[in-house]
Amino acid sequence: MSAASSLTRRLIWTLTLAAVVLWLLSALLAANTLRARLNDAFDGGLKETAERILALAADSLHDDTSEPHERHDHEIPLLDRAGGEYIVYQVRSAGGAILLRSHDAPSSAFDVPLTDGFADSGPWRVYTVGVADGTVFTQVAETTVHRADSLWSSVLSLLLPIGVLIPLSAVGIYFAVRSGLRPVRDFSAQIGQRHAANLSAIGAAGLPLELQPVAQAVNGLIERVRHALEAEQAFAANSAHELRTPIAGSLAQTQRLIAELEASPARDRALQVEASLLR
Repeated sequence: MSAASSLTRRLIWTLTLAAVVLWLLSALLAANTLRARLNDAFDGGLKETAERILALAADSLHDDTSEPHERHDHEIPLLDRAGGEYIVYQVRSAGGAILLRSHDAPSSAFDVPLTDGFADSGPWRVYTVGVADGTVFTQVAETTVHRADSLWSSVLSLLLPIGVLIPLSAVGIYFAVRSGLRPVRDFSAQIGQRHAANLSAIGAAGLPLELQPVAQAVNGLIERVRHALEAEQAFAANSAHELRTPIAGSLAQTQRLIAELEASPARDRALQVEASLLR
């Protein structure tokens, strides 16, 4: 029984560990895919925001009669000062001067070229887009920290269900292994019931295919033990029968000798021989 229990525990731990590894690998692959999807979504948001701001900024600057080099950096006030911004923008002239920027945007220009497309500048992911004549550019940026926080929040939302599913999987594996090994326990109990007074064959019906050869081998061993015990019993019976007649004859002769030696000193030794024969 202890061997079966040990096998049960080993299977439970192995299958549970395998399930945990598979869950974690699945979460890792999902997180990698999610990271790519989030980056695509965030980049798409930056691009769309930059194009919208460019159109508004171009119209605003077009209505301004002052020359581009005479315009000063203008900061757009933050509506919700408690919330802050994770997407900022700068509107720049062809010479690189900042014409307009959001509240949380850095006062210095982003260290990226004024060409359309994405670029990385320190902690910023920047998308640049300009008007057709190349006089005005809009740069929209997002911190990589915000992207990392969003990714980790999404990964945690994947790991939390796994933390619940792992114990449930362990419970399910436990009952599945116990149920699957029930034939082994029943087979072991049948073997344990066999002894000198019970040498009947073990029923192989209903046993799994893996246990059929074991049952046949055990039944063959039980059959050989039964034949050996029957041969031993027959030998003992024959030996007793063969010994009983000469011993009985010797005992009769000894008793006659005792009667004849009634007054002889040898009678005591004859009595000892009789006692030995009786034993």
